Amino acid sequence: MSLLDKIAFDEIIYREFWLEDKKISDFVSLFIKSESEQWYIVHFDDDELTWLVSETTEEIDKKVTLGDNVCKYPQIDLIEKFKVSSRIIDSCEEKLKSNIIELIINLDNGDSIILSYEKKSEKETIVYNK
Repeated sequence: MSLLDKIAFDEIIYREFWLEDKKISDFVSLFIKSESEQWYIVHFDDDELTWLVSETTEEIDKKVTLGDNVCKYPQIDLIEKFKVSSRIIDSCEEKLKSNIIELIINLDNGDSIILSYEKKSEKETIVYNK
């Protein structure tokens, strides 16, 4: 059972990683704000080779790009970008597909958010499935 199972949420924000105006990673971390105002962070632990979900006190402002002139971390509103209609996470499950470790966040309407980590390239991606 994940911390995110059966959570009603208001916001989902993810961070990209840019290096000198070139996108390096589509996704480095995902932040979910529950209806009760609790923020959760989801990220990949490449030492343990697993997805981690934990509560965080970090306040996320999607209008702010973190970083400096070299490294930038734009914060993207997933709900706005993908027109997400559900506001309830049904369940989360981690799956291993050969060289890829996925975290599938299933929404109550059948849609899903798939976070992937490819071991060989160490690349993380995010996909929204309707």
